Amino acid sequence: ATFGLSLAVKGMIGAAGGLAKLIGKALGKKAKALPNTAGNNDGLGKLDYYSIVNRKGENAWDHVMTHEKPTTNPNKKMHTVFRKHPIRATNAAWKKRSMIPPANGEYVIPTIGAGTLGENAIKIVVIPNTNKLVTAYPVFIGG
Repeated sequence: ATFGLSLAVKGMIGAAGGLAKLIGKALGKKAKALPNTAGNNDGLGKLDYYSIVNRKGENAWDHVMTHEKPTTNPNKKMHTVFRKHPIRATNAAWKKRSMIPPANGEYVIPTIGAGTLGENAIKIVVIPNTNKLVTAYPVFIGG
């Protein structure tokens, strides 16, 4: 219940990072500034980086940040790397999303210079018809 309440408070305060850091400290989490996205008028609002936790125990914020640099783990599959800060790039792409959400929750948003290898879009995967982020990473689109 406390965790759910903190998510609701985080959503209400938007870019007021100071209160978010206090909440994070109270929950024993590493303090992070909140994503600051205005979104469009589809009713989904800002991306929720905290509701979904993967099998490794990472929330979406932590997972997206793994795309900040190449993996150094030889046992992991190589992944794409954002050219700019992963959270800022993801938030900027989210603002440009289509008004009609894809049925599968996978947005592919053209973004010049998205990745370090010339990727030209950012794929943002959410739970369908929500703002609950699963992952985001640079991809290639087009010919």
